Amino acid sequence: MLHQLLRIGRQRRQAADADGELALGPRVGQRHPLDRHGAGHPAGGGLRHDADADMALDQPAHRIEAAQLHPQPQRAARARRLVGQEALQGACPVEPDEIVLQHLGKRDLAGGAYLVIEHTEALHVIDVNSGNRTASKENQEENAFQVNKEAAREIARQLRLRDMGGIVVIDFIDMHKPQNRKELFDYLRAEMLHDRAKHTILPPSKFGLVQITRQRVRPEMNIVTSEVCPTCNGTGTIRPTILLLDDIENNFNYILDEQNEKGITLVVHPYIEAYIKKGFINRQMKWFIKYNQWIKVKSNPAYQITEFHFFNAKEEEIKL
Repeated sequence: MLHQLLRIGRQRRQAADADGELALGPRVGQRHPLDRHGAGHPAGGGLRHDADADMALDQPAHRIEAAQLHPQPQRAARARRLVGQEALQGACPVEPDEIVLQHLGKRDLAGGAYLVIEHTEALHVIDVNSGNRTASKENQEENAFQVNKEAAREIARQLRLRDMGGIVVIDFIDMHKPQNRKELFDYLRAEMLHDRAKHTILPPSKFGLVQITRQRVRPEMNIVTSEVCPTCNGTGTIRPTILLLDDIENNFNYILDEQNEKGITLVVHPYIEAYIKKGFINRQMKWFIKYNQWIKVKSNPAYQITEFHFFNAKEEEIKL
């Protein structure tokens, strides 16, 4: 699943690069990709009318000269030349893998703390944890205040990246000083000023929870990064392994005594096969003495630890 998300991120970056090629215009003497009849560029020249962000121009001189054939003086201040990888990274606040990381439930912070973001049908919940950032009892209040400020800055950023709409409940680390709680609330409001979506921030409640209502700007894109466990089928529990051999022997009683099958084969996980065949007087030998016929035991690494199947002499699975 992680490889699929990384591939989606690469495809989006390639699409963004392709849009940049159209925005800069063609080379000198080359027809514009949108000009099918050879009549030249669309109205307005090589720069797009809907370009609201700064353009990072790191292209050869002849390509910039081609873009200047149709100048736009009112947008000249928005175009600037950035040279080098560091300049380009500084112009783009979102990292390339941010598309993948924004859909993970845990978000690590620079100071060692982390955020846990959970989505429900009615609201979004964000829990702030100090992680491996510890402090003594004397400066525990100051440490919680610094972690909460760092988390507030990242929460405001994640709300914009994920475009989380509806009710958002934030559980900050508890602070005892009213001055720190008020300063944290003001700091969160200042960070949320960068958000163009309509939002409302309520003061902390008696339990220290901050509630935010935010209007979603665009449809939410949700990528599921978890899968149902094939062993427990999503229940979180499996049948105890101590009862596995009892289940196998109960099936032996039904197959050998009632159905009178001969030459059956038991296929299990390799670990279970090693346990059954361990020693001279092992489980397989005891089954031979009990049922008066030899039962073959084979392994299949594709099986789950508690999975087993029976096959007859024609190598056909026996349905139970």
